[in-house]
Amino acid sequence: MQDTSPRRSWPRRHPYLIATAILLLFVLVAWGWLWLNGPGRFIAAVEQAGGTVEFRDLTPPAPLWNRLTMNNQDWVFTTIALSGSEVDDDWIRQNLGFRKLLNVKFDLSNTNVKDAGLAALAGADNIRSVSLAETAVTDAGLGHLGALPQLKGLELRKTDITDAGLAYLSSSPQLESLQLEDTQVSDAGLEYVGRMPNMRTLNLQRTAVTDVGLKHLAGLTRLSYLMLSETQIGDASIPDILKLKGLDLLGLGANTTDAGLQQLAAHQNIRHLNLQHTQVTDAGLRHLAAFPKLSFVELDDTFITEEGLQQLSSIPSLEVIGLHGSQFTDAAMETLCRLPVLNCVVLKNTSVTDAGIEVLAYGAALDSVGLYDSLVTDAGVEHLSHNPMLQYLYLEDTPITDHAVEILGENRAMVAMNLKGTKITDATVPYLSRMRTLEYLDLRETQVSAAGIETLRRELPGCEIHY
Repeated sequence: MQDTSPRRSWPRRHPYLIATAILLLFVLVAWGWLWLNGPGRFIAAVEQAGGTVEFRDLTPPAPLWNRLTMNNQDWVFTTIALSGSEVDDDWIRQNLGFRKLLNVKFDLSNTNVKDAGLAALAGADNIRSVSLAETAVTDAGLGHLGALPQLKGLELRKTDITDAGLAYLSSSPQLESLQLEDTQVSDAGLEYVGRMPNMRTLNLQRTAVTDVGLKHLAGLTRLSYLMLSETQIGDASIPDILKLKGLDLLGLGANTTDAGLQQLAAHQNIRHLNLQHTQVTDAGLRHLAAFPKLSFVELDDTFITEEGLQQLSSIPSLEVIGLHGSQFTDAAMETLCRLPVLNCVVLKNTSVTDAGIEVLAYGAALDSVGLYDSLVTDAGVEHLSHNPMLQYLYLEDTPITDHAVEILGENRAMVAMNLKGTKITDATVPYLSRMRTLEYLDLRETQVSAAGIETLRRELPGCEIHY
């Protein structure tokens, strides 16, 4: 017998499904409203101010059932880059959407933000690091940052911060990195730094610290990076430095001599040694062979000569070397080619010419070359272009032309290039656009136009371009 009863409509047959759909739609609309009135509005304000907001999801690979239980707050990181913009205290107070983002790295360097603006950051539990380099913040402003519960990194380069400001930071529970170069910090300030048990990275370059103050750092057992270059610290501090067993990178003070370097060789873990502006001579370089893990040496503005470089041949583990000074000529490149595992050379203001670069290009398996304020021309770049391993090339303030970039346009491995201060023009844009592997490109102080930059950003969406 045929069923002639009227069929119920679809909504009546599936009431729970309809209710679920309505609820889901409500949630999506609510989420969108919250986004537009929170992080979304903040991101728009940052972009309007000339900055950027970038998100990085570092969630490790895992099966779906594990990912569902993982807390993404531990793996999603946000970079708010406003460096060089016109943002000020009022802008910070009016744009508090950053509080709803995860693991924030706040770059406010070279902005108009002062102490009053930092008050708007007080109590934020999502801020991981803050850069205030080249701003007008004072010691009082640090009082707002000292209690940030998750603050791990703070950059105060070229500010008027003094020892008194560091007192506010001495109780920072998580602080791991402190950049204090070109500040008024002295020995008294190091007493406060010595109370920061998690400190790993400390830059004191060009501060007023001395051998007396360095003794306060003896308890920083996690310290792996210590930069003392261009301070008055010298040989008297070597015993205190030897107590810092975890040091991986060390920049020595201006009063360090050959004798101090010999004593320092007892340190078993230093890999990166910066000798710039020290009193170390050719004779002292022979002590470098005693460092068991040494792989990176910087010899900027020292008394080292080309003859002294011969001592480096006794360091089979040396991978990176930096030379700064007109005393280094093409002959030095012959010496560097004898280093068996050398893969990176950085030359600043040297007398090395295209001929020396030719020797280096064919005599060493380099993946990184830095030529700052050098005599190298397009011809030297052509020699380097024949190296298929080259991934990092820095040509800042060199006399290269568009032709050099045309030559490099065939490179399919380049990751980063610095062309700042060169005379290149928009004619290079088609060649740069071909370099799909680029992740970093510095075109500041060049003749590349705004239109050219827009083309590059469109063609190289994964590349960080500085202009």
